[in-house]
Amino acid sequence: MATNPAAVVIPAGAIFYYAPTGTTAPTDLSTAWSATWLDLGLLAEDAGDFSFDAESNDYYGRGPTGLQLVRTFSQKQKVVIPVDCLEDNKAVWALANPGSTASSTTGITTRIYKTPVPQTVAIGIEVVDGSTVKRRFVIKSADVKKRSQPQIYSSDPGVTGLDVTPYTDSTSEWMREITNLAAAVVP
Repeated sequence: MATNPAAVVIPAGAIFYYAPTGTTAPTDLSTAWSATWLDLGLLAEDAGDFSFDAESNDYYGRGPTGLQLVRTFSQKQKVVIPVDCLEDNKAVWALANPGSTASSTTGITTRIYKTPVPQTVAIGIEVVDGSTVKRRFVIKSADVKKRSQPQIYSSDPGVTGLDVTPYTDSTSEWMREITNLAAAVVP
């Protein structure tokens, strides 16, 4: 049995970024994200909990002892990453309201909400343990849909809820992880 406390990452925080699909992402843990990658700011504490949804069929064959499972076939697989943004900043607003416009004059901002248009973006997630970047996740292409927006009257912090759904590429890759954890090395 393997026991290695150094392989345990206790995230002190995470930073979520997005950029237009095709934007180059860092390929190591030390290179800064380019200015094209926009930071979503403060997130709710459970932001980034991955959710997996799959449909499969079980196939049985009749043998001398009765029915037995002979194969399982997965038909559909979907990953959804819910992200609850606490900040009402330009990056969050633009991602949550594609096709809408905003303008500011003398400290007053006017936002015109329009029916959302489909958008596909790249997603970057940086996981920090203490002050050290331990992991980066890069999703080349994802759909982002607004799940909720801040309530007009509420004593709770305003939250813009987004659902990020990664798409797979031609090689079935939907996410890439970059880490320096020795335990993550595959022999």
